[in-house]
Amino acid sequence: MLTSLKSALVRLYRSITQPQPPRRSGLNGFEAPSAEREIEYWGRRRPATDKEFWEYYAHGEDGMRNTRDLIATLEKLDLPPEFSLHEIGCNLGRNGYYIHQRFPHARLSGNDVNPEVEARCREFFGDFADVMRFEIVPTQEWLEREVKAGRQYDVLVSVAHLIHVPDDSVEVLRKYIPQVVRRYLVLIESAGTHSPDSEWYKKWTTNANVHWFDRDYAGIFDTLELVSKEDQVRTRSGKQYAIYVFKKPAPSEGAEGNS
Repeated sequence: MLTSLKSALVRLYRSITQPQPPRRSGLNGFEAPSAEREIEYWGRRRPATDKEFWEYYAHGEDGMRNTRDLIATLEKLDLPPEFSLHEIGCNLGRNGYYIHQRFPHARLSGNDVNPEVEARCREFFGDFADVMRFEIVPTQEWLEREVKAGRQYDVLVSVAHLIHVPDDSVEVLRKYIPQVVRRYLVLIESAGTHSPDSEWYKKWTTNANVHWFDRDYAGIFDTLELVSKEDQVRTRSGKQYAIYVFKKPAPSEGAEGNS
């Protein structure tokens, strides 16, 4: 009896602590894990001593290129000086920090599941942590809450965030994101780079069981007007990204803005 119980506990421990092989399915050969699995990975605490992780998201070359592309895209949009912008999956607020340098009157907010992001923002970007409003909540829950409250944002941004959203949440994105957008949806997402056969992909799926998914965003957000789509290739890493700009066909009436 005790031997059987011990064996069962060992199997349970291994199933929790050891990465499981990804299941075949989905757009690029794998089925995305559940939302719970993704939140478990991205939301776990990473102390300030985890320098490699936080330095990458604060100053990494690919991330900084995405930030520059995002600002260049925002400069082309028809926005009021004090536009509201919310970034889903904002991490430690790098994009917000540089947006604030270019658009000092913009009202900035973001959500992420990692409880450390505001503290790490203060570590890398100082008092900007008091400028940007951080919310520690999964994107799916944030969307449902904002729609229920009737809030909208002039610009909703995702930079390499939606590529991690699992299959069981795509319909939530399709349903709710257009409802919280007042003017524009701007996406900078992976575009065909993350092949399951690449060593880079295998490393992450093996070590962290985190997946990247290239999606048909024009199809997902077909209730918005696709203004432009621009493909980009990062010179050093070779990663491919696409910059999407969607526009709300007509502004919604009676919706409360970001405060």
